[in-house]
Amino acid sequence: MVYAVTEFPDMERSEASQPVLSILSHPRVIIALLTATMGAYSIGTVEATLSPFLEHLGLDVKMIAIAFLVMSFFSVVATPFFGWICDGKVSPWAVSCCGCVFMFICFAFLGPVPYLTFFSPNLYTVCGSLVAQGFGCAAVLVASFGSAQLAAVTAGLPDSLEVQSVVSGLFTSSFALGNFCGPTVSGILYDAVGFNYNCLILQGLVIIVFIFNICTFLLTPTTKTVSKPDVLSSHSYQLTDRPDRPDLLPMDITTRGRSFSADQLTRSEDTRSEDTRQL
Repeated sequence: MVYAVTEFPDMERSEASQPVLSILSHPRVIIALLTATMGAYSIGTVEATLSPFLEHLGLDVKMIAIAFLVMSFFSVVATPFFGWICDGKVSPWAVSCCGCVFMFICFAFLGPVPYLTFFSPNLYTVCGSLVAQGFGCAAVLVASFGSAQLAAVTAGLPDSLEVQSVVSGLFTSSFALGNFCGPTVSGILYDAVGFNYNCLILQGLVIIVFIFNICTFLLTPTTKTVSKPDVLSSHSYQLTDRPDRPDLLPMDITTRGRSFSADQLTRSEDTRSEDTRQL
């Protein structure tokens, strides 16, 4: 049903395959995929370690379920919103930076981190932090996918269906990697250093990803000027009948892959002269 009612954009189709390593050789693509991995890592961390932390605060199962519901609800609400923003409104690199800020705020007050010892967590502060996490992970995941596609095209790769398919596969793999490492690594850190220091480590990862994205955003050109040369001023002459007489008008003129005969060029010049006289 979705395929029947959706109007998909026309994309180039290439017979040549697009190797994965050629796409991964571009730093901007790597940064976008690392951003997706970090976002999935944060989700896996919250899902694996938040429940025992809330049990330690003395909350029952219903309150713990409400806390998880808050994060999921705001993530669902924020995902189409950030997708609409990335769709030509704001650079996806900037949206990823905003998502990192939300996630940094979340993990600052969720534990809280060790440098906020005066702060005492409760159900309301945890839910407020998870609201920021919902917005942050939605912004990071949506924008990182758009950033990966944009980085592949700006790196010189064709805007073809094959390239977009490879980028989509790499994004899915990066998300799966973060979703695997989140519960695994964070579970070990939870037993070793506790939930507070685990949030501090996550803040460090968020800062690193934020620096990568802000540098990429500042170094990426916002506009690309494409000059449209005049048809008669940018052409290559090919003499087909008298190569020994360069002063003669060529029979065939090739301009960016299109062939023009001498009669067509003469008519074009006459039309220009007539338009000039009318002006």
